[in-house]
Amino acid sequence: MATRMMGPTTAGFLIGASESASMAAGMPTIVADGALPGLEGLPLLVLRPRAGVLRRQGAADSPAHPWPAGLRPLAILAASPGAAETLAAGLPDGVPRLVGPEAIPALIGCLADALADSQAARLQLQGRPGSRPPAARRLVLDLAPAMEAVPPPARVTQYLGRPAEGLCSIDLHVAAARASAASLLRVRLVAAGRILGAWLVPGDAVQPGWLPLNLPEPAPHGAAEAVLEVAIEVATDEILQLSTTSGAGPDAAAPLALRAELAEAGHLALPQFFDWAARDLPMPAPGIALPLPEQVLAAAHVEGATHRLLAAGGEAPRILLEIAPGATAWMTLPAVPPGAAELALGEFACRAGDHAALELVLLAGQEVRPAEGDGSARPPRHSDWRMPDATGAMRVALPLPAGLWGEVCLGVVARNRGASPITLEILTLALMAGAAGAPRRVAPVSAGLPPTRTPRLAVKPFGAAAPAQPASEAPAAAEVERAGLPGPASAAGPRPPTVAATEPGAPVEPALPTATPMTAPPPAPSLAAEMPPGGADFQDLRLHQHTVSQDGVYQHLELGLTGLIAATGVWREVRLKLFERRGTVGLEFRRIKGWPQMFDAWPQGGTDQYGPYWRLESQDTLDSMVKLGNAHDRALVAALLEVLPVLARRGARIAELPAEAQEAWAERARILAAAVDATRPGQARPTARTA
Repeated sequence: MATRMMGPTTAGFLIGASESASMAAGMPTIVADGALPGLEGLPLLVLRPRAGVLRRQGAADSPAHPWPAGLRPLAILAASPGAAETLAAGLPDGVPRLVGPEAIPALIGCLADALADSQAARLQLQGRPGSRPPAARRLVLDLAPAMEAVPPPARVTQYLGRPAEGLCSIDLHVAAARASAASLLRVRLVAAGRILGAWLVPGDAVQPGWLPLNLPEPAPHGAAEAVLEVAIEVATDEILQLSTTSGAGPDAAAPLALRAELAEAGHLALPQFFDWAARDLPMPAPGIALPLPEQVLAAAHVEGATHRLLAAGGEAPRILLEIAPGATAWMTLPAVPPGAAELALGEFACRAGDHAALELVLLAGQEVRPAEGDGSARPPRHSDWRMPDATGAMRVALPLPAGLWGEVCLGVVARNRGASPITLEILTLALMAGAAGAPRRVAPVSAGLPPTRTPRLAVKPFGAAAPAQPASEAPAAAEVERAGLPGPASAAGPRPPTVAATEPGAPVEPALPTATPMTAPPPAPSLAAEMPPGGADFQDLRLHQHTVSQDGVYQHLELGLTGLIAATGVWREVRLKLFERRGTVGLEFRRIKGWPQMFDAWPQGGTDQYGPYWRLESQDTLDSMVKLGNAHDRALVAALLEVLPVLARRGARIAELPAEAQEAWAERARILAAAVDATRPGQARPTARTA
C-alpha cells in the first residue's frame, strides 16, 4: 500500500496516470529496477522506470503526471546499491531500500509495518470520545429565516442542490412552537433513494430558534443530490411552524430556512431524536401499502369475541370477529418492523348485524395494551372512535408515533352498542409510507367492497376462540379507560346521531386522555393495486358560519374541514364558503388571518375590505379554473368538489336546518361540481353516494 510521506521530497520520476490512480486508491506499491525479474507475480503494484516515467511492465503509455503529493511507495527493490541509489534519487525521501535477490523477506516486513501503521491510524480515528479533537465542521448551506414569510405547508420536499456526501448536520429554524408530545416533526435526509438519516422530534422538545439534527457520522461517498423531506403533524389547538427564507415571489413556495454542515471522515456524534431503525433503508414509493403477513395475523390475540381466519382461494387471509351485544373486543398483533412507514392503515366491513351500532378504534405503538405492560412504553396513538358508512364499510389511517425503536404493534378495539350480534371482517391491516401531495393508489369507489357472501370460503380456525361476552359481562368502563380508550357509554345516555352512508367526520367522543390523539387524515379508500381515481374523504367538519341576507338573495355556509384525502394528496386543513347569489353557486377562499394556507400558489382573484379572495362559480367557471397555477392546487379543488355535496348537507345539518334545506345545499354543491366538469373533457368525477 502507499504510505504517507514523512519528509521532504525530491522531484524526479513522473508516474503514469493509471498507476497514480491505483496508488492513490491504496494499492501496495514498490519501485524496482529492470534487473530484478519475476516481481509482477506479487499482489503488488510494481513500477519500473521507462524513459523517466514509472509504469507497470507491459502497460500502455498513459499520460504522465508528477508524483502524487503526500504518498510514497513501500520500498525500492534493486539488484545493486548503485541501482537503488539511482531510483531513490527520483522518489520521496525515506523510502526503504531492499538490495539483492533475497529482498522478498524484507519486503514482507515492510508490508507488515505498513499494515500495523494503517491499523493504528484507524484505531486512533475511532478512538474513545475525547481522546482526540473533533473533526472540523464546515458550513456549506445557510438559508436565513425571513422576518415576514409565508408559513410552509405541512409537508415539504426540499432539494439541497449539492451532493449528500460529507453532510453531518441539518439545522431547521423553528418560527413558532407551542406543542405537546401529541405533535410530531418528521425529518428525513435522502439521497439516491436511500434514507441517510431520519429524525422524529416530539412537539414538546421543539423550541423557537435553530433545531440541530445531527447524523451519527458524515454521509457516505456519492454524487447523488441530498433531498430533505419534512412533515409536521400538529395536534388540535397546538402550534408547530418552521421558518422559510425570503426571495420567493408572493405566490411561490419559499424554501425552508436551514443550515447544513460538512465534516471529514471520523466525525462521530450521538444524535438526538435519531430514528436508527430507518437509517440506510431504501425509500419506498409513496402510497404503496405493505399488508401485514399471514403469520402476524395468525398470531393475533383476541379478547371479548370469537375469531376466525378466512381465506378464499389464493387471496390474502382476513380476520372475522363475532362480537356479542354490548361487548367490547380487543385484538392485538405481534410487533413488526415499521421500516420507513409513516401510517398504519386498516379496512373493515360489518358483515352481519346493525352496523350503526358498531364503533372501532385503530391503535399503534410499542404496546397497544399499556395497562398490561410494565409502564415503560409510551401510550399508543389511536384513531378515535370511528363509525362505518351506510354499507358497513370503514377505513382508518393512523400516523405512527415516535419512539418505536424498530418495532410497532397494531391493535383494534371494536364495540357493539346494539342489541344483536355483529360480525366484523378485518379486510386489511397494513403499513404505508405516504405523504401530503404524494400520488396514491385508491379504490374506484367505496362500493367496491367484497360481497357479503364469498363463494367457496375456506374457514381456518386459529388460536383459542374466546367466548363472546354478554352485555352484562362487558368490560367495565374503568378497565377500558386504563388501556387508553373510553369505556362504553351508559345505557341511559343519548345515542349519537346516525351517520349517513359514506359521510366521514362522524361524531366522536371526547379526546382520549391517556393516548396520543390522531393528527393525520384518513387513508385512501383501498389498499388494492392500481385503481382509477376517486373516493375522496375527509376526517372532520366544522361549521363556522351560516348567513342569509335580509332580502334572501344571498346565503352561504362557511365550513372548515380537516384531513381531506384524495387520489392525489392529503390536505390537513381546508376552509371555504359555499354560497348562492341570485342563482349562481360558488366556492370562496380567503387569504386572511385565521384561514389556513391551502394553495401552493395563490390563484389570482379579487380583494375587498377583508383581504384577498378567490372564487369558483357556476358562471364563468373556466376563467376561474385556469387561474389555478399547478396540478396540486387543481387536485385540491377536485377533491373538494368530490365531497362537496356531503360537506354541504352535513354543514346544513349542523346549522339545524330542516331536511329540505339540507338537500337544497347538497343540490347546490352538485350544480357547482357539474359546472366544473363541463369545462373539461373526459369522464365525470365520482361523487359520494350520499350526495
